[in-house]
Amino acid sequence: MRNNKIRSRLLLIVLVLALFVPAANGYALTQKQKAINAYKTMLSKSKVSILSSGTEYYDKKQGKGVIYKPTDSSKVQFAIAYIDNNDVPELIVKRSDGLYAIFTYKNNQIHRIKKGNTWDRVVGYYNKTGGYKVYYSTEGANYYNEYYQLTSSGTTKKFMKKVFVDPTTGKEYHVDYSAFNKGMPFDISYASFKSRFIALTKSKTLTGVKYHSNNATNRKNYLK
Repeated sequence: MRNNKIRSRLLLIVLVLALFVPAANGYALTQKQKAINAYKTMLSKSKVSILSSGTEYYDKKQGKGVIYKPTDSSKVQFAIAYIDNNDVPELIVKRSDGLYAIFTYKNNQIHRIKKGNTWDRVVGYYNKTGGYKVYYSTEGANYYNEYYQLTSSGTTKKFMKKVFVDPTTGKEYHVDYSAFNKGMPFDISYASFKSRFIALTKSKTLTGVKYHSNNATNRKNYLK
């Protein structure tokens, strides 16, 4: 009789554990799943803060600096990009006028790592290398292809270099912008640019950014 009671108790313990193990596994979310859930929550709110509220930015349409206010969520578009070298995606959010920001997820928080005004836009990224490309244009014919690197911290950006194309002559100027910031000569040869470009992109081709209207259906279909 005593042995039967012990067996019954052991069986009960096993059954209880069997009930709790699946539930525990269900809560063991990956960093990617946590990021996706956080992005969905952010985009599901009535307002989305592309920039921090109160930030001044240059509005190309108005031709002056304006103070940013959170944007209606229905008026933004979003895209997923795998910029840094892990499986946690970055989120790019933009408005129709071109104002945008790139966000990443680290330490259980969303961090804004790049903000852009209405002059520039993210063209694409080099999958899981940290490198991404931004196209910049002005009211005139000047334009730039700028290359950035997302640092390993996931919360900052590092400006690497850019290519300026003279719209009149078509000549390319290869620029190391970090040297310019230090007051050093920043024009570099094409060979030097190519070497740095390969080091940045790991010879991977550019993955274009595909934006989606921010609605429940698209969040379900593309945030996963």
